[in-house]
Amino acid sequence: MLKFNSTLLLLSFSFICCLIPASAQSSEQDSLIVKYFRERIADYEKSGNYKFEKGNILSLKDVKISQGKIWNLWKIANTTFEKLPTKFPDNPQVLADIPVHTWQLKGEEPMPFYYIKKKEKPATGYPIFLNLHGSGPKDREFLSTLGLSYQYKDGATSYIVPQIPSERRYRWWFKSKQYAWENLIRMIMIDDTFNPNKFYMMGISEGGYGSQRLGAFYADYLAGAGPMAGGEPLHNAPPINFRHIAFSFETGEFDHMFGRNKLTQSAKDQFDSLSNVYPGNYVHKINIQKGKGHGIDYSVTTPWLVQYSRTPRPTSYEWILFAMDGRYRQSFYNIAITKPLNIAEGDEYNRASFIFNIDKKSNTIYLNDAVKNSDLSKSKPLSSGSIDIYLSDDMIDLSKKIKVIYDGKKVFNKKVKLAENNLIESCAIFNDPERIFPAKIALKLN
Repeated sequence: MLKFNSTLLLLSFSFICCLIPASAQSSEQDSLIVKYFRERIADYEKSGNYKFEKGNILSLKDVKISQGKIWNLWKIANTTFEKLPTKFPDNPQVLADIPVHTWQLKGEEPMPFYYIKKKEKPATGYPIFLNLHGSGPKDREFLSTLGLSYQYKDGATSYIVPQIPSERRYRWWFKSKQYAWENLIRMIMIDDTFNPNKFYMMGISEGGYGSQRLGAFYADYLAGAGPMAGGEPLHNAPPINFRHIAFSFETGEFDHMFGRNKLTQSAKDQFDSLSNVYPGNYVHKINIQKGKGHGIDYSVTTPWLVQYSRTPRPTSYEWILFAMDGRYRQSFYNIAITKPLNIAEGDEYNRASFIFNIDKKSNTIYLNDAVKNSDLSKSKPLSSGSIDIYLSDDMIDLSKKIKVIYDGKKVFNKKVKLAENNLIESCAIFNDPERIFPAKIALKLN
């Protein structure tokens, strides 16, 4: 039997590693990261498999450089996937000169869209609006929404104007569209054309319903939402989720169909109430336009919204996790669900609540959760699931011990490890240059 001198073997291995150029080792690791990213991008249903085991330990001073490196690798990974168009007609004189582009949707007919830019690009990048049309004949609504996008006096802005793929499925929040919006978010975030903190969703009538629901669903990516001539029942678009974004809502006084005027007033009452509880956190302008029916003044929404920017890493928020078309999101702000919760869309208790707060003075995270019914009037404890809480040094002091109080009990009290794999995982989860987190705390739920 052969016997090895372990000390000699270790020295020999170290010597061989020294002979391998650092650039080659780095290149191999970079390739692994890009491969991992591409697998995550292709997983459009978001299976939740985001673990990346191989990553360097970081010091606080290394974090910024490493974030830049990881974001550049994310951009490289995206080169094999679809991107927004790059060519535009020079000074189009008529709407017919604007080209129509197309997205291939998952489980749905293709979605045509216009993509326009108004004026010269600002130094910080264009604000961008997703502008959803109403439920009339789709060709007419598509062109009309494009025309309105040019008319709005909101300065140097950019617009995505999609056309509903099928009039038989006239809903902007169906699952096939969710995949499209998540692809759009990914494309916006990697494109230096845009300001990642100035993305807005808006729409008229059916587009108003859509932008209200989508605004609550994707609030962590948005600077604002602007439904018009709509009025969702509030359980479809929980106002709590809008805490850190600007919310504009315009509806006519006499827009009685489906109770749009009453539902808009109900939204105003709730937003006013939340604004009193959290001053400055629920910026909103909800207006019942006097003397108007379903046709209103649409011009007031975007000039107001475009003033506001996103808060990408709030230290205090509540997330109502609700389903759209049977699908729940797996992340919000800095929380990622890693094992499923005991909720389903058809159940009485069909949504979850996470209340997240950081006390910077004591370096403590407070987290409370529950499962709730649709109108949030009933709740009970969660009985399954786990989450990762991602953290950055502007949210909490990463150089000190961090305490976590979960549902009133201390469950964590130690320093967290700063690691490259946290940057990689959070980049893949959030697809967001503002949310590449160096630290995380794994937490098993009740």
